[in-house]
Amino acid sequence: MALHSIVLALAITGADGGIPELVRQVDVGDRVEKLAALAQLKRVAIDEKLSDSRDAVINLCARLLDSGDVAIAEAACEVLQWLDADVVPAMLIVLQSENDSAQGYAARVVNAVASRGRADVAKLDVAIPHLAKLMDGGEKYGRHHAFYAMSSLGPQSIPHMAEALDAEDHFFSVMMRGFLRHGELSIGSLVKA
Repeated sequence: MALHSIVLALAITGADGGIPELVRQVDVGDRVEKLAALAQLKRVAIDEKLSDSRDAVINLCARLLDSGDVAIAEAACEVLQWLDADVVPAMLIVLQSENDSAQGYAARVVNAVASRGRADVAKLDVAIPHLAKLMDGGEKYGRHHAFYAMSSLGPQSIPHMAEALDAEDHFFSVMMRGFLRHGELSIGSLVKA
C-alpha cells in the first residue's frame, strides 16, 4: 500500500491527469486503493485544488456515504467536509436515504461546511427541514450530527431548535450556542417555547 500511496501522491503533483486518476481509483479500485485515493483527495480538498473535478468528487463521495463500508464512508465524509456549500444538493439526497449512518455522515458534512463560516448560508439552509426530521427521529449518530448542524445554520433553524428544547442535556447546550449565535433573532422563539 505504501508504494501505491506514493504513486497516487505523485499523480496529484503531476499534470492535469492526477485528480481524475484519483477519482477513477475511488470509483473502480479495490478497497485499499479506494482508501488511499480518498486520503489523497482529502489533501487536495483541504488545499482547495479540486478544480474541474469538484462535481465528480462530490457525487462519488456522496454515493460512498451509503456504501456499507464504514472506513470508506468515513474517508468519503472527510473529503466532503473540506468543500463548500456546493456539497449541499448531494447531501440533501443522502439525508433522505433510508440508511441511518449515511444520513449521519451527511449531517456531519453540512455541520462542517457551516461551521467554517465561509459558506453561503442560503445554500446550506435548504438542509434544515431534513435535519429537523433527523433531530426528531434519527438514530443516535445521525441525530447527534443533525443537532450540531442545525445549531450552525442560519436563522431559519431557530424555530426547529426551539421545538427541540426538551432534548437531552447535551443537545440542549448545543442548541443554546446556536441561539446565542443568532442573538436577538432567537428571542421570539425562545419566549414562545
